[in-house]
Amino acid sequence: MANPRQALGDLLWRRIVIVLPYLWLVLFFLVPFAIVFKISFSDPIVAQPPFTPLFDQSQNFLNWFQGSLNNYLFLLEDNLYWVSYLRSIKVAFISTIFCLLLGYPMAYYIAQSPPTKRNVLLMLIILPFWTSFL
Repeated sequence: MANPRQALGDLLWRRIVIVLPYLWLVLFFLVPFAIVFKISFSDPIVAQPPFTPLFDQSQNFLNWFQGSLNNYLFLLEDNLYWVSYLRSIKVAFISTIFCLLLGYPMAYYIAQSPPTKRNVLLMLIILPFWTSFL
């Protein structure tokens, strides 16, 4: 039976192992997402960085946030963004239909094939996706 000190160490190690992926996600996904989200509320200017700061600490607390929704209003009002958005949805829909029409018969054929051929057929499907690793 483990002593209390070893049990405490095991519990601490388990918590560290559980927390590490969450810290990784926060660091490399949520922090950049929050930065880009913050920038989306700023106004564009000709400077370095090319946007106005969102938080001005020289102001009082009520005027601390300097953001605006002008960028989002521009997205909703400009027809070019709507056309490109709808075109993207159309391409996604067509490619989804194409993948379903191609994928289901292939999957059915692989499932109905003899077990000796099944692995070879599955490998022929998976192999093109490995080109980025070669």
